[in-house]
Amino acid sequence: MKKLVSLLILLTTYFSILLPQNATGDNQLLVGMAKVNITPTEPIKMSGYADRKALSKSVHDSLYSRILVFDVAGKRFALVSCELSGYRNDRINEYAKKQLNIPDLLINVIHTHSGPDLRSSEKYSRMVEQKIISGLETAVRNMVPSQIAVGYLSFPQLGYVRLIMRKDGRAHASWI
Repeated sequence: MKKLVSLLILLTTYFSILLPQNATGDNQLLVGMAKVNITPTEPIKMSGYADRKALSKSVHDSLYSRILVFDVAGKRFALVSCELSGYRNDRINEYAKKQLNIPDLLINVIHTHSGPDLRSSEKYSRMVEQKIISGLETAVRNMVPSQIAVGYLSFPQLGYVRLIMRKDGRAHASWI
């Protein structure tokens, strides 16, 4: 919850202070989204634990990068979230600035201990870079008029095991 509040404060500050207002004070917010699969296509060294030496054997769940691009009055800001343990790429920042008019780009990782080690494969690292750039392009191409809203809902079931066992042995979600 604290991270969400921090993100909302960051976005509110960015859009209210840094962006110019037109004469009537209304600027149309445009938002574009994209989701790209960044799962390795071949065995790769895994990150997360120092004693992990073997290459990956299979894929349990695909890894994704999710991208949001915001535009108000031609000023753009992008958020990129990656299901990786760590990631930094100056080439993506430069491409976003020069080719997509996105001067402000935040790349975030979920810091998984079950993902690939980008340092172990230049090929995989380049693939992730190209997929994120492609996702940024898609998000910019698909921008639509949008609104930002804030809400609050107490839902204590999310802090517990959410599956309830039925008499027939199958499980169902507790909120259904």
